[in-house]
Amino acid sequence: MLEFSTTFSLGESLLPFVSSLIPETNEDGSYVSPDERAQSALRLLQARVVGREKDGCVLVAWSGVTGSEESAVSTPVTLLGLLEGRSPLSLLYAHDKLINVVSASVDQGRSLLSFTEVANTSSGDSSLDELEQQRLYQSYVVELQPAGRVLSLNVQRAYYQRTQFIYTGGSRPSASKDVYMLFILHHESIGMYHFKLQQINDVLVLAGQPVVCELWSQPVWFQWSQAHQRLYLVYDKPQLEGNDDSFSEGDDGEGEEEDVFHPALRVVEFFDGGAHEVVLEMRLPFEMLVSELPMYSDELTWCEAVPDRNCNMAVLQLGGEQRLGSLCVVYQHVVKKAQQDSRFPTPLKYTVCILHHAYRMELSMPSVSALDVYKRPRSLLFAVLGDYVMVWIPGKILHLLDCSTEHGAFHHMLLQDSVPTLPFNGTSVCSWPCSINQPSTGSVFDAKRQDAFTVCIQRQELAELFAETQQESLRAASLHYALVHQRDNGLGRKMIEHLCRDPAAPDCTSLLAEYLLAASYAYMRREGLDATLMQLLPISLAGAFRSHVEEGRDGTQLVRIFYSRMHGLKDQIIGWQPDASQQSLAQVVVPSQNKLILGLQRNLVLHDGPARFNLRAIQQKLESAPPSPATSDSSGYTSSPSTPQQQPESRGFFRRLSSSLSGRRPPTTPAQRSSSTAATSSLPFLETQPEEEILADHRRHLVVEHFRHHLKKNSFESVERCQQIAQEYASTQMHHSKYLLNAIWTSLRHPTLGQPSQALLSDRGRSRDKALFTMAEHFSAAVRSCGFPTPSGFNQFFAALGLRCLDPLIFLQYAQQNVFSLPNDFVRRVVHELNNNPENAELKFQILNRLKYSDGVGMLADWGHPVASRYLSQQYVTCAMQADAKESWEFSAYSSSAPGAGSQSRSSQGDGNDVDGGESLSSADDGIGINFQPVANLMQVLRAMELDMKRNQLAQHLQRWSMNRVEDSCLQESQSAACSRTGNVYPL
Repeated sequence: MLEFSTTFSLGESLLPFVSSLIPETNEDGSYVSPDERAQSALRLLQARVVGREKDGCVLVAWSGVTGSEESAVSTPVTLLGLLEGRSPLSLLYAHDKLINVVSASVDQGRSLLSFTEVANTSSGDSSLDELEQQRLYQSYVVELQPAGRVLSLNVQRAYYQRTQFIYTGGSRPSASKDVYMLFILHHESIGMYHFKLQQINDVLVLAGQPVVCELWSQPVWFQWSQAHQRLYLVYDKPQLEGNDDSFSEGDDGEGEEEDVFHPALRVVEFFDGGAHEVVLEMRLPFEMLVSELPMYSDELTWCEAVPDRNCNMAVLQLGGEQRLGSLCVVYQHVVKKAQQDSRFPTPLKYTVCILHHAYRMELSMPSVSALDVYKRPRSLLFAVLGDYVMVWIPGKILHLLDCSTEHGAFHHMLLQDSVPTLPFNGTSVCSWPCSINQPSTGSVFDAKRQDAFTVCIQRQELAELFAETQQESLRAASLHYALVHQRDNGLGRKMIEHLCRDPAAPDCTSLLAEYLLAASYAYMRREGLDATLMQLLPISLAGAFRSHVEEGRDGTQLVRIFYSRMHGLKDQIIGWQPDASQQSLAQVVVPSQNKLILGLQRNLVLHDGPARFNLRAIQQKLESAPPSPATSDSSGYTSSPSTPQQQPESRGFFRRLSSSLSGRRPPTTPAQRSSSTAATSSLPFLETQPEEEILADHRRHLVVEHFRHHLKKNSFESVERCQQIAQEYASTQMHHSKYLLNAIWTSLRHPTLGQPSQALLSDRGRSRDKALFTMAEHFSAAVRSCGFPTPSGFNQFFAALGLRCLDPLIFLQYAQQNVFSLPNDFVRRVVHELNNNPENAELKFQILNRLKYSDGVGMLADWGHPVASRYLSQQYVTCAMQADAKESWEFSAYSSSAPGAGSQSRSSQGDGNDVDGGESLSSADDGIGINFQPVANLMQVLRAMELDMKRNQLAQHLQRWSMNRVEDSCLQESQSAACSRTGNVYPL
């Protein structure tokens, strides 16, 4: 998952100096690789990195000997050199004996060099092991020009100490006569040395004794940031009596031991002339354990923080200039003596304080023993990887915590299986300063090999991890990283393709919804969109800062994540204005122009602002209030199923007749598509539907209207600008909705699938059709859950695919729950393409029964089923009888005894009203003739009433009906009721 690229190799830098001593071939003649030769040079010289400065130069210490090759006596010495860029290693100073240098620093003008050595002292106490032997640290300052004069600071302590020169802004000065150096004594004090230099013979030398001033006392922990010239120090700040400090929330509540105190963090930034400013001073929301005898790591000779093995802590700033206002404090909790029981192992726990969000995040791993991890060198590694805080034990744990300044923390990548390791299986690792030009990468340093690597997430391996893992949160976090942090839509599409291969995955719907929201947020055009407006855009369905438990595939708890608010953090920022949160960002002014202060202030104001726009409210409004009936009727839009109050007689009629459907099939009619749907959708497998276009326009109008109101309410933009942003976001929504659906179609398409119009509804779906339907169902649920639009034609495509792949009863249940919207064109296809066997007839009636009354009876007019004809004939006769003819009819008007009276009346009057001009059933060769006198008499009366009926006032579905069809329906019903031929029935 992680990709490593070597950016610095000490062995390769030293190889040219000892290349003659390291052969290129082994004794057996085999070739020695350059990496093996570099490591041989490293072991031969016992070289190690002991410092790094703001300008990127690296300080190196290695062992050597004095004397020429002819001399018989040689003395081992320690050499200190400088590596700058691609320049070869240059020697700065050669000590007269072999010492153990643990840190070094050089001033910006290359005039002074400082270093710290450590030496083991003999002790008569045999109870101390090697790690606890008394060690004395001592620091020195060396004049480089002229070389040779060494000044001791005359401070020998058993506690760690470090010297660090302060760099000024800009390029390296050529003749700086004032040099400032920090001298840090762990657990004692922090002082500043002011060296004055004078120029003698074009060389800068010391002009006298330095001026020393003490800045702070008793630092429990410290870290120096070369890139920002910033010092982070932790000290004990006892809590005042009666002071209800909200930062104490989340403590374990156990009794305090003698070595437990409440730490406070102080952030100090240094400038030219030794000036410094306290940027932040705050109480940390956790307890720390301080050992009376610290254990310092010998392997990590170079590290920004004090190498105390009893206190694993780091202050991290996210990479890149745009993240100057980001700051995270990470601390690994130490196991107390009372908790050190091998029978009941204490879970590994660490805390991340996200200061730019004012939230504390505590992570506990029940499956990992803290004692086992505590025995490892430096335990957890804390580093920066773009917008993420990387917590890593090579080969054991990898946590990538999303601490971005743009949004809250909700998607973290947590791995405890198949965790990547360092190249060459290195175990002793620390953070390496990142390059500002590569904000999306991180850097680590392998202390064993003395190599530095840039770290980034490998695209292909991330896609494979998405496909292989069963951890739902990890899949969502991977997709979120690809779209929001990398803006790599190609990688996001590859993940969707992997998802299509497993359509039965339980998290499929949520991942598709996550894709829609994340892609729309990431690819929203950001010209003119400041951080305030970006905070209002939807980004994820997951809630930020929600405590939860991550579980493995077997149900075991992997990580417990607990969030708590850090109240009162604003008051701890130096120069904070209490009323700043009530002003716009352009109006916020603080006394200090420090970038960290301004950035923290901006981020805290943003994240205390209004909530993001809620798209679910749009979906709820659409479901509760569909488009108006006037618009729906004119466009053919099909709304939700009609209620019994709309047309109770229609639903009762369908219920009454659905159980007695006839199996008679009318003459087949080929499936004819409406000419209004001939337009092609932007997606090749969809056809534009006018009714869906109406719904999409209605949804778009709601989104634009509500989002514009949300922007205007929570920003200082004009109404026109808010309208433009809302329209742009609505267009982005539709674009990514189409893109996602097309990705699903492309992933599952095969030659037999073709266009939807080419597959008859009577053809049952195959296995890949069913997979496509499952993904289409997930897509439909995803757009509903996050309030996104569907492409025009999707509803008909989805319903047709569902009818082919689902059991009819299951299909009806989907329709009942409004999963299928049942467009009119789809229902028309159902009516024409399915035969009229009892099962299909029942299905058709159930589908028609779920339409609006006007649309349902309209479809009946296109269907030749006997029950449909009976219902429409009853309605037509009802309209004729309600016409209320001027003259009352008499029985003699239609009581002719002639068998052919009815036939004459029909031929003289019926042809003019038969709009369809279809052949009547009475003329068919089935033995049902006009000589059935009861029907003939009835039709004579009804045709007389029809003369007074105004056809232009009839309902649309009845204007195509006629008395000829009424007579056919009567004959069919009479034949069905008599169960015999009726041609020989005469009136008495």
